[in-house]
Amino acid sequence: MNNMDKKVLIYCRVSTQQQTTDRQKEELLKFAAENHWNVEEEDIFIDVISGFKKREFRPEYVKMLERVEYGDIDIILFSEFSRLSRNATELLEQIKLFIDKGGKSSVSCPLKPSDSTPLKHSTMPP
Repeated sequence: MNNMDKKVLIYCRVSTQQQTTDRQKEELLKFAAENHWNVEEEDIFIDVISGFKKREFRPEYVKMLERVEYGDIDIILFSEFSRLSRNATELLEQIKLFIDKGGKSSVSCPLKPSDSTPLKHSTMPP
């Protein structure tokens, strides 16, 4: 499978209406393009909700998870680990869920994480 054939999803999240996901989306699309991955508009999921809310209360996250469960997703990109969860245990559970449900899905946080996150870049393969 060449890179253009990989099915890539992007997940962006901000906590309040006063914030924007523009930077996250732009940087993740740039990263995808640099890796020759095609990302369609319907493959971008954006939530405006606190990171402390459980995943079932994030509508776009739920839609993304449904796509992962379908099994045709190769890579899930997000800008910071905190975009998925503010809780380390829940974060690991969510990443495991992506891998378990998607079968072939890998997750990647290719951008500079928040200062409180010790990892600079991480990819978790299936």
